[in-house]
Amino acid sequence: MAGPEVLAIGSLVADVLVLVPQLPIRPGSTHALGPIRIEPGGSGNFLITGARLGLRVGALGVLGADELGELVVQALAAEGVDVGLVRRMPSARTTVVLVLTDGSGQHALIGAFGVSPAPPGDPAWEAAFQAARVAFLPGYTLAEPALQPIVLPLIRRAHALGCAVLLDVGPMGAHLPRADLEAAIAASEGVFGTEEELAAIGLTPEAALERGLRWVVVKRGAAGCQVVSHAGVFEAPGFPVPVQDTAGAGDSFAAGWVYGLLQGWPLPVVANFANAVGAAKVQKLGTGRQMPTRTEVRQVLAQHGPTFPELAAWMCLP
Repeated sequence: MAGPEVLAIGSLVADVLVLVPQLPIRPGSTHALGPIRIEPGGSGNFLITGARLGLRVGALGVLGADELGELVVQALAAEGVDVGLVRRMPSARTTVVLVLTDGSGQHALIGAFGVSPAPPGDPAWEAAFQAARVAFLPGYTLAEPALQPIVLPLIRRAHALGCAVLLDVGPMGAHLPRADLEAAIAASEGVFGTEEELAAIGLTPEAALERGLRWVVVKRGAAGCQVVSHAGVFEAPGFPVPVQDTAGAGDSFAAGWVYGLLQGWPLPVVANFANAVGAAKVQKLGTGRQMPTRTEVRQVLAQHGPTFPELAAWMCLP
């Protein structure tokens, strides 16, 4: 069986999902909570969405040798994610993120990095990049204690092997050591980020292209996205869908973008498709196994398009 064509590096976490009646939570207030769920979060959202779209995806990183780590691994494997490159370090604890959502599009994240020694050199990790076409790198991974000593050599090696590294800056970008962030950008083919995230690291799309990136995607939530490449700048508007939960929307958008790239679609088609995947996600409550399905993405496109022949053809695939 062929190995993963898309690898997600690090950011393997357990999300503890809590539905609250309102955000923010006021000091001294008392609330009845909705059901509490535990799901794969972080890269797990990207991986599950990618697998549901039809990509061969694999997780590369470290999880604790604890019950939460086991839950994450089992859930990913059940979704068709290759977990053969996930290392379970003895005595390690899994990263946990408390996800508070109010069911109307607002959410808050409270996280604690897991505790784990850095994994030893792993020839299987490097070999995986030889077969993979894309390596997805969340900004959180650059701050992950277990991977911080080895992640930059890994992505440089991936880049040298012709595996396209895609950096999702995320809210952690502004808190990363500048040298690490610069090295990650230098090894990347493309960058995702909101306007706020890119401004926080002092990176304009135009400057990014001058430094060798092929494209920059500025994520704008319900408004869609702006794409800046050497071919020019264009806007891809979002889809007017009811919003329940934006947690994981950026991860699902990135998975849709990677799927479109690997189909060889033009960037405007890729952006439109990624927006549709994100729109399918925000209508659902939760992360992990609550990420959008292929059918749900098709429902968004059927209602609001498609406007591109490539997407019309995709709608007809089995």
